[in-house]
Amino acid sequence: MPLNNPGSGATWASEYLVSGLPFCTSSTCTGVRQIIFGDPLMTGSFVTQWFVVTNESAAALRVGFTLRGLLTTSNYIELEQDEVFSAELRVKEIFLSGSGNNFQLIAGLTEISERQMVNMTSANGFENV
Repeated sequence: MPLNNPGSGATWASEYLVSGLPFCTSSTCTGVRQIIFGDPLMTGSFVTQWFVVTNESAAALRVGFTLRGLLTTSNYIELEQDEVFSAELRVKEIFLSGSGNNFQLIAGLTEISERQMVNMTSANGFENV
């Protein structure tokens, strides 16, 4: 008889107590770019413990948590040249908007699948994201 032990979920505290798995990218953002944490084609996508975004260009770089928040509202963070934004947030993706901006992104990932995270939309009660 199998034990059928439960797997980790978005509210499983032990996933946030251990060191995160490293995720790192350094790239260019022209227009809007969606960053999914992990490798969807190989191991799957995961939820973050924390992340840090650095804008390395003279033009402002916008960081948002939903595409709607980035494009149709002012629900984003704007980073000037060499400005850094760090947050201890559990997210499965972020959205960046820039005009040829070079940026660096590093994150600590949990082993929680992005499928276990709620979609952050106003329809699900998430306002101002």
